[in-house]
Amino acid sequence: MNVVYDLESFPNFFSACFYDIDTKEFRDFVIHNSRNDLTKLRRFFKKVDWVIGFNNEGYDNILMRFVMEGNEVTPENINRLSQAIINTRQNGDPLYRNEIVNRYLKKYKNSIDLMSIHALHKIGVSLKQVGVILRHNKIQDLPKDPDSWIYEDEIEDILKYGRNDVEITVELYNYSLDDIKLRHSVGKQYNVNVLSGSRTYIAKEILNKYYEEYTGDRISDFKDLRSYYKNIHLVDIVNNFKFTTKPLQELYKRIINAVVDSDFKLSESVSTKGMMHTMKMGGLHSKNKNEIYEEDDEYALLDIDFDSYYPKLMLKYRSYPKHLKSAFLKILEFITEKRLKAKRDGDKITADTLKISINSIFGLTGFDNYWLKDDKVMYQVTLNGQLLLLQVIEYLEGMGDVTCIYSNTDGATFKVHKSILDKVIDRLPDISEKIGIGIEHVLYKKMILKDVNNYIIIKKDGSDKCKGVFLYTQDITKGYRHPIVTKALHAYYVGGIAVNDTINMSDDIYDFCIAQKTGKQFTTFFRTVEGLKKMQRTNRYFVSTKSGSLIKVKDREDGTVQENQAVAGENVFILNDREDKDDYYLSLVKRQYYIKETNKIINSFNKIQYKMF
Repeated sequence: MNVVYDLESFPNFFSACFYDIDTKEFRDFVIHNSRNDLTKLRRFFKKVDWVIGFNNEGYDNILMRFVMEGNEVTPENINRLSQAIINTRQNGDPLYRNEIVNRYLKKYKNSIDLMSIHALHKIGVSLKQVGVILRHNKIQDLPKDPDSWIYEDEIEDILKYGRNDVEITVELYNYSLDDIKLRHSVGKQYNVNVLSGSRTYIAKEILNKYYEEYTGDRISDFKDLRSYYKNIHLVDIVNNFKFTTKPLQELYKRIINAVVDSDFKLSESVSTKGMMHTMKMGGLHSKNKNEIYEEDDEYALLDIDFDSYYPKLMLKYRSYPKHLKSAFLKILEFITEKRLKAKRDGDKITADTLKISINSIFGLTGFDNYWLKDDKVMYQVTLNGQLLLLQVIEYLEGMGDVTCIYSNTDGATFKVHKSILDKVIDRLPDISEKIGIGIEHVLYKKMILKDVNNYIIIKKDGSDKCKGVFLYTQDITKGYRHPIVTKALHAYYVGGIAVNDTINMSDDIYDFCIAQKTGKQFTTFFRTVEGLKKMQRTNRYFVSTKSGSLIKVKDREDGTVQENQAVAGENVFILNDREDKDDYYLSLVKRQYYIKETNKIINSFNKIQYKMF
């Protein structure tokens, strides 16, 4: 039996809610002075093969192990363990350091933690926020304070709350099926348990296995190794680049003359023929802001992209942590080539698995808690990588009427006069061979760039690529703010559809919704002509023609009160609990507000001319 589950613990009350994935049935169990289902719960749970939850490996699984094995399983003792878990985490300590918690940390069942898979705890995304993003009908915070005493007539409310959380978790499970399948494959291939692992965790486990295999060492031999430096002379790790333009020559001179330490934060700006670029530790980025580029009769848009850029740079410069064996480079070369072959062969699972590891390697060289830590390697890779990209940009711009209009970490986009387009494309294989890194290219039809992280790119084949404010597909790692605006922008720029048409024709109430989670320092209220109503911390609403205003207030130290309105100057309708009356909700939507918000973005582009065309 495979179940999705959720537990609730109060000082005098405990409940467990399960959803059987196969039978699609709910089961509730309660431990309270009015009802004790402990024996039934233990009998039921013994039949469970897999447990799936949200933060279950850091909370629910621990409580369930106590419930199944403890000698005095009472609501009070369960709650004591619950508080120990919460307090330990709030103190920033690992759970095993708490003696009470540590007794029950051992895994009890096969487990999948959906929060950990997506690393949602790292970015502060709660299950309630996931519910909003997945368009769950009911968004509900815990109906009573966790320190409250639960009375018999309140039990059903707590159970309904638990079932609702489980329903959201089931939706997240279905959303995550491809991620789970990938982790099953990794576990089977490498004999590791990564079912609840984030992408970084998967990368670490795979690298651990390969290093053990290639060197004959055990992980205990190298897991604590690190390389630290008091000073790093950049001239010792930066390649000998030859630039022809003065800004790049001066930049290169500044870099090779620098001496840095472990706190070094790369921050440089440099201009090429038509663009200003910034150099940061993560890569080279152009300084774009509200620019539109479009192919015309004279000019083409050519994008180039380096294949597996950072791993190939490490191989190019034979750069690896000095505390490791040179076999590390053989591992890197093997998994890089294996990933590229899998990609060519259509083996998506292998390609995606190894891509996770390859993309993580560079970042892990700067991570204090992993055995790849070596600042000199990190600086060598990022500095040489950015200088190499700048050298390619300078070279292509020197071929004639060619201008770089966009750069981003491992590639760049150029405006190229069509009279020399074939010549430029024909030079790419030679450049690739010379630098030892593959280069792919594609032609664009149009680029709408709000900035480097917010854009729509329309390719010549008609497909498009969106990011940031223009990304119209659901992503549980992002916030939720009126998707109709993003959909209207996409329809306008890609399909040529008027903003008014997209927004006025939408009959999906969730398209207009906004989610807000307030911090514990605030209290949230809904203000109407009838007065104030206290609200939960997570709220979903849409801008409406009537209703009231959502506000959050905080007492300041000087005795005054800070008050912020969710949507300044606008009424909103709270839609935490969606009922079957969409026609009514849609009649309240203030569509003109959403039209205005969409046009704000479009007008920010219209105030300027299309760049260089």
